[in-house]
Order: sequence, then C-alpha cells, then structure tokens
Amino acid sequence: MKENNYRKGFTLIELMIVVTIITILLGIVIASTQKQKSNARDRVRAADINTIRLAIEEYKLHCGEYPNKIELSTNNGHCNGLTLKDFLSNIPVAPLNSKSILTGDGGKYHNSEIDGSGYLYAGLSTTGTGKCYDYHIAAELERKSSLLSKDHDFNKNSGKYNTICNGSKADFGRSSDESDGSLLYDFRSSSSNVGVNEPK
Repeated sequence: MKENNYRKGFTLIELMIVVTIITILLGIVIASTQKQKSNARDRVRAADINTIRLAIEEYKLHCGEYPNKIELSTNNGHCNGLTLKDFLSNIPVAPLNSKSILTGDGGKYHNSEIDGSGYLYAGLSTTGTGKCYDYHIAAELERKSSLLSKDHDFNKNSGKYNTICNGSKADFGRSSDESDGSLLYDFRSSSSNVGVNEPK
C-alpha cells in the first residue's frame, strides 16, 4: 500500500488570492472611515460658524455694529467696555485636516484673510473708515455636502457693504460667481441684501 506523502494546505496562489481580497476589503473600510471623518469635521466647522454668528449678532444688538475681527478682546472702540468675550466664551478652532483646504480662488487664501481660528471673517462697511454694518464669515469644507445648499454664497467685495471696515481683515472668496464648487460655507448678516443695518 502506497503512502500519501503530501500535506494538505494552501497553495501560493490561494494565499495570494486571500491576501488580495483582504487588502481590497481593508481599502474599502479605510476609505469609508476617511469619508466619515471628513464629514464629521465639516459638521463641526458648520456648527462653529453658527456659534460665532450667534455671538456676533448679540454683539451687534448691544454695540450697534458687528465686530471688526473675531478676537475675544474686540470692542471696536464703541461698545461701553463690552468685548466679544461677553458674548462668546472662546473662539472655536477649525478641526485640522491632513491637507490644506484653504485653497479657494485658484490658490491659497492670503494670511490677511485667514483668522487665527482657521475660519475666514471680514467686517464690512460702505467706507474703509466706517463702522462694521455687515460681515462675511466662512469655513472651507472638505467635501461637497448638503451644508452648501444652506449658505449664502456671496462674492467678495459685493453688495452694499463692499469695503472692509476699520481694523478688519480683507474680504475673501471669488471675485465673481462664488459657487459651491469652491466648498466655501459662507454667510453674511441676514439684512445685508436689503441694507437696513446702517443708520440713516
């Protein structure tokens, strides 16, 4: 009787197939996880923008104008000792991303446009020495999402209040046709279209 001398096991080809399948599955899981992480960071950015907007609207109610910059010590010089810190306990900081996302308008935003928090903000007026009767605030998102259907999509230097107010950073965005393709989640004040912010 002849003995069977080979052992049962996987061939090299079978092992390669198993390793390939596992690699593909891992790639799918990692890609899905990265997408979920970037979506979560974008939701945080949107929530931060809304938090800042609520604070600067409160500031406007008490001070008669919007802050010229998003810094806790800001009082624009006309606010009876109140500062932005009286309405916002801390400035939210944009979540970090593995790549630079502030790349709108064909290149990176200038340092003069980026707030230290990673968000963009400009106080706006009708003249460079005027009070801040409007504002433009934004975060650049990582992914196209339904958030972009809820923003304002303003071009820089547009509308009645098209000049930065005294002490503010430069306005930002495209100079024409600001589109959601830029992933810029931006807002102006609710009355900026009708011009009711500025006293007669």
